This record gives sequence, structure tokens and C-alpha cells, in this order.
Amino acid sequence: MHRRMEEWIKCRWGWVVCGASFFIHVGIYSLAYSFSLLFVDIQRDLNATAVETGWIGSVIWGVQMFSSPLETFLESCFSHRPALILVIIVASAAIFVSSFAQSVQQLFVTLGAIYGLALGTTWFIMLGVIVQYYPAKNTVRAISFATLGGSTATLVCSTPVNMSVEAFGWRRTLQFIGAFTLLLSLPPAVLMFPPKDKVYESSRRDFEDNNEAISGSTSDIRIHQQKVCTSRETNLHQIDRDMREDDKSKVDRGDVTTPKTTATRIERWKKVICVDACLYSIFTVTCAMLWAVFFINIISYYESVGITSHQGAMLLTITATFEMVTKVTLVVIGERFPFKKTYLLLIKVIGMIGLSLAMVVASTFPQFVVLSCVTGILRAAFNVLLYPCSIETLGQSCSDEVITLTSISRGIGFLTGTIPAGAIYDKFGSYRVSFLIVATTSLVSALSLSMVLLRQKLVRRRSEVSTGPRQCNESKKNLYLRVSTETSV
Repeated sequence: MHRRMEEWIKCRWGWVVCGASFFIHVGIYSLAYSFSLLFVDIQRDLNATAVETGWIGSVIWGVQMFSSPLETFLESCFSHRPALILVIIVASAAIFVSSFAQSVQQLFVTLGAIYGLALGTTWFIMLGVIVQYYPAKNTVRAISFATLGGSTATLVCSTPVNMSVEAFGWRRTLQFIGAFTLLLSLPPAVLMFPPKDKVYESSRRDFEDNNEAISGSTSDIRIHQQKVCTSRETNLHQIDRDMREDDKSKVDRGDVTTPKTTATRIERWKKVICVDACLYSIFTVTCAMLWAVFFINIISYYESVGITSHQGAMLLTITATFEMVTKVTLVVIGERFPFKKTYLLLIKVIGMIGLSLAMVVASTFPQFVVLSCVTGILRAAFNVLLYPCSIETLGQSCSDEVITLTSISRGIGFLTGTIPAGAIYDKFGSYRVSFLIVATTSLVSALSLSMVLLRQKLVRRRSEVSTGPRQCNESKKNLYLRVSTETSV
């Protein structure tokens, strides 16, 4: 009975990890998602330009995407849970120390570099643990549930942060946020245990399915083989090749304990770097550039068109509400789409073109309410689908390298995104031209992602033409014999 209870908890601990990640997100992202509320006060108090103030936020969002090597180093030294606890303490201390900054340059170091690195390292550690529990099935659901914390942070913190800034100033507000980050994020970090079993869920599920077929009659086996060939897109030969490559490289994919040699890393990066990866990186960079304006400069933009700070905080709350609703929807239906999830990203980019053009002509508060609703929906799609779609597009066998490449591309976009918007505002006193640039950037994103999808469709058709029924039957036979051998052992 005790062993059965342990197995039951072990199988469901992944959702405990997702719940802990949710609360960590609420605490650690409370400043990142509410920085736009501090934008105007910091700019006035430190006598800074819009470019300088906006670049504080850009460094926060950009540097966190470059923190993957730091996350790898900390995991090798402390493992997941102690590393996560250490990074959360550093993030809270960086926010608190930033309240004493006397120049924008000091905020570049404390908020931009230190807090940004801590923010990104926290995210990559949480993402790494989640992907270990859900490498193939329920990935979108798990990430959606975990990242709901960011939307909740915006929803919960927008009004209190705005009131605190008006009553106490941005310095005391940063001290409040630092304490809030530590108190809310540290306790859930204790629950972030990685899985102990060293078998991927997808491999275990395939093994169990084949095991059920083997235990049945001959006709059941034949029916099961036919289902495998049809429902898994006739790619059993690829699955078999991946399994052999995994055995050959001896990479421990469930619990990151086996060190990778330099040669192995180079070979994995060679598999990732391709034309599709370059096009997907262009898509990620341009997407992050346009979202940098919406994350960082939005309150400054609202003020430039006559929206008060109270109304701006209300618009951020509306955006967070619709972002949360969208993420909850993706939690429910994220694995049930009858098409590739990458097509949702393409729809989202097309929606960004319309949203950016609408921001140019909007002038009244009700219009901005509608646009805030659309912004929340599109932002949720970007935050949740980007990494699962990158793995879906570039391959699951090298998921660590794919996530690193996507993160670097996203960081470059965030670092450079606010520079044109801030420079245009400093020169002309208006953000409308900036949103025209954002619409153009969205068009480049849509073209890049469309080319990736078109290329993969052509490659798939060529593969189907070259892979006849005989090769499919041979793949089924090889996989069936392989599973039979493993079962007998």
C-alpha cells in the first residue's frame, strides 16, 4: 500500500512542480511585468531619456534569455532545487538594492544585468524540470499552467504597484516588490524536485502501447501495427533511428546527470543548425522586438496620448485578465488541435500586424480597452507556444539546444526592440511611427515562419514519395522486434 501510494505521488508530482512554478512566476516576474508602471517616474527622477529608461526593461527581458549557460553551470554545481533557491534570493536582493540607485547606469547593472540573469536562470530551471516530466505529451498544458503565474503577477500587481508609486515613489515600491518576490517565490522552490526515473514519458508511453499489443492476439498485434503506421505519420523508421541514436550517445534524458562531451554537443548543434533554424530565429527575434514595445513602453505610450496612469494600470489589468483566460484555454485544449501548433503562432503574428496598425489610429479609452483584450490573447499565445513550437519545428531529439537557440534569439529581440521606439519618441514626442515599425516587423515574422512551414511541408512530401509501403513495413517490423526484445529482457 505504501509503495502504491509512492508510485501514485510520483506519477503526479509533475503537476505539483507546475503548481510551484506558477507561484514562483507570480513572485519573480512581478517586477518584470509591472516595470512599465515605473517607467515614467524613473525617467523623471533620474532625468533620463526614453531610450535609456526603456533599455532598462530591454536589458531585463533580453539578458534573461542569455542566461542558459549560467543555468547549466548552476545545475552542474548545485542541481535544480538548490540552484533555484539561490537564484531567487539573488533576484530579490537585486530588486531591493536597485531602490538606492542614483543613475540609469546603476539600474542597468542591478535591475538589467543581475535581476535579468536571475530571472532567466529561474525560468530555465523551471522549464528544464517541467520538460523532464512532460517531454512530449501535455507539454503545452504544463507550460501554460506554469506561465499563468506571469499573467497573475500582472493582474495582481498592476493596481497595487501603481498606487504604491503614486503614494511612496518608485524607490520604496521596488523595496516592496523585492520583499514580495522573496516571500512568495522561495517556499514553492523547495518543491521543485526533478523526476528520478530516467525514461522519457513519450518513450515509456510507446513501450506500454507496444507491450499491450504484444500481450494480445496476433490480430490485435496486426491492428496495433497498422495504427502505429497511420496515426504517427508513418515515421516509425525515424523513431527507431532516434532510439538507436539515444542508445549510442548514452544521454540520460530524464535526469540530467550524465555529462555531455564536447564532441557530443557539437554533433547535436550540427543537427539543430539548418535553414529552418535560421528562419525560425529570424521569426523569434522580430517577434521579441515587437513585444518589447508592448512590455516596456506601453504606459509611456498611453501617457503620450492622454491616458492617465490609473487608466493605464487598468488597461494592464485587462491585458493580464485576457492573457490568463487564454492560457487557461490552452491548458484545456493545448494538446487537442488537429494541426501543428506552429500554425497558431502564424495566426498570432498576423494578428499582431492588425493590432499594431490599430494602435496607430486609436485615441480613446474604450478603443484601448478592446486593444488590451487582443494584446492579452496574443501575448499568451506567444509566451506559451514559442518553446513547444520550436521543439516541434526543429526536432525533439536536441530539445536543450533548440530551447537555447530560441532563447538567444528572443533575447536579441528584447535587447534591441525598445531602441527604435524610444529614439522616435525622444525626437518626435510620439509612438505612432514606432507602431508602424512594429507592424512591418510583424510582417517579417509572418514571412519567416511561413517559409519554415512551407519548407517542412515540401520536405515531408518528398519523404512520403521516397518512403514507400515496403519501407514502412520494414520500419514496423524493426520497431516491433526491438520492443519485443526489450520486453523479454
